[in-house]
Amino acid sequence: MRQRAEHLAAELWGATHCFFSTNGTSLSNHAAVLASAGPGDTVLVSRNSHKSLIGSLVLANVRPVFLEPDYDREWDIDHGVPSRELQEKLSANPDTKAVFIIGPTYFGITPDIAALANVCHAHGIPLIVDEAWGPHFAFHAEMPVAAIRRGADISVGSIHKTMAGLEQASFMLMKTRSHPARSVQHLLRPV
Repeated sequence: MRQRAEHLAAELWGATHCFFSTNGTSLSNHAAVLASAGPGDTVLVSRNSHKSLIGSLVLANVRPVFLEPDYDREWDIDHGVPSRELQEKLSANPDTKAVFIIGPTYFGITPDIAALANVCHAHGIPLIVDEAWGPHFAFHAEMPVAAIRRGADISVGSIHKTMAGLEQASFMLMKTRSHPARSVQHLLRPV
């Protein structure tokens, strides 16, 4: 029953795989980091990421290099990571294994995920998007397009925040490109 529901969810959001989890997107962030990089590997991470992603970096014992989002002086808030920032950091860190960004941010700003995905894919690395506050984007034409449909390799989202999920329901969506679903399945499925 769960596998059928995950298959239907993957189709609905435009992914090739969907994995449900609990503990909100925190657990999904942990799984994404652990499936993407090993101890000592370099990953690029949006400076305005959720603390669960920062905790994931510690758990995975990876080397983070932080991406600076655009700063809005008028509103005193961070926006999304611009593609020029990503390109500069990837050029300076050619051994990067994965890129992690947030979109939408806590202030509702969604970066240009298609441009960020293009930069990542040109370097042969996956783009993982913490879309905790955006799983509902896929269901209305006036919302931003869901990250997985804009080129993200993995998108994690909290169904319990903006939809009707119970028990801190979350999902991890994957588009099969450079990321093996088997490594994620190993992390999310009980033995």
